[in-house]
Amino acid sequence: MTAQQGAGAVGAMSMRAPRLSAIVSPTANHNPMPDFGSSMSDPFGPYWDSETRGYVVPVGELGRFKLGDIPGHSTIHVSDLPPVPEPYEAELTVTNGGEDGTDEYLSVFCFVGFESEDPHDPRAARLRRAYRPLVDARILPEPMHFPMQFRRGYAHGPAFTIECRGRREQVIGEAVQPAVLLLRKVADPVARVLVPRV
Repeated sequence: MTAQQGAGAVGAMSMRAPRLSAIVSPTANHNPMPDFGSSMSDPFGPYWDSETRGYVVPVGELGRFKLGDIPGHSTIHVSDLPPVPEPYEAELTVTNGGEDGTDEYLSVFCFVGFESEDPHDPRAARLRRAYRPLVDARILPEPMHFPMQFRRGYAHGPAFTIECRGRREQVIGEAVQPAVLLLRKVADPVARVLVPRV
């Protein structure tokens, strides 16, 4: 099975190297190998993925967990996301950057974008149309702005960090909803108006 055929979008992306999101993600590939022998209380143990060296959890199963359940210094890679069309890529992660049981460094990170040789690629407009209303409505924070030089071209697309400090009791599925909404908007087909010739 190739990386492109992976079940989850994030799981598949995680096997590519380097990923577009790696240039902006504060947590890319930083998960330590958990010690399941010493901690039987890790609710994410069954989701450990040795290839990505992280937890990979389908978005539909995030309603079972709270932000405070995430082990310290660990990241949940969310899979089975709304499928964005090519050439776009998407990544959604939830991180506890602090110690077990703390909520000072809880955050959601979302990136959706694409790589291009053109620093003014018009396909970036689709992403702006998707995220700008969500930012204006304060559903999402202001994103990190692109384009940014990447490999031999440019990375285009918004990257969002949603700070979740003090929200350890919030269900993870609720915390990621703004990002999932963005991906759904990007996944929506673009309406094309056909003008008849006269």
